[in-house]
Amino acid sequence: MKIEGKMIIAGEGKKLHRIGSDAWFSRCTLLSGETEADFEEAEASEAEAGPEESPSFEEQFKAFARMQTRQRKDLSNAQALSMPDLVPDWSELVGTALEAGQVVRFGGRLWRVRQAHTAQKEWRPCLATASLWERIDKDHAGTMEDPIPYEPPMEIFAGKHYSQGGRVYRCTRDSGQALSHNLSELVGLYVEEAGHDA
Repeated sequence: MKIEGKMIIAGEGKKLHRIGSDAWFSRCTLLSGETEADFEEAEASEAEAGPEESPSFEEQFKAFARMQTRQRKDLSNAQALSMPDLVPDWSELVGTALEAGQVVRFGGRLWRVRQAHTAQKEWRPCLATASLWERIDKDHAGTMEDPIPYEPPMEIFAGKHYSQGGRVYRCTRDSGQALSHNLSELVGLYVEEAGHDA
């Protein structure tokens, strides 16, 4: 199959369909954000025979929800954390353009795109790609009583309290970017010690 403009076209002697749909076509108009990964292709004779078994309602709903959340850039951390299974898996997006603000799942966690880029196998969400990704955690007040758990890569903000390794640190200035060092190594640069974790 191949994409030409706003159409996706099945290969010679083949048919294609949107994943989760029973309708087969030789060509189909792409919806906003759709890529080849949203379609399956089969020999025309197999496609005409129809599916052996329809996906369950739950599988269909998850596929639909993932299509809807795939391009969203406005999901709050709380919204994303409330539906982690409906956020697209990073591996499904390799080779596609990602925009700042999009949310993905990787390694059992949720991550937000920090800067636009094309997802590549070598650029998975991790410490080594801190300029591209920011880990999403549940919201904390950032006070001494409710410090934000710090785990690089993470951007920190002036006046907020962060905890790491049983200690609490108060941020003295915005980092302006995701940091890759432990907080104990940033004392005097971005943080000051504020006490022990409760």
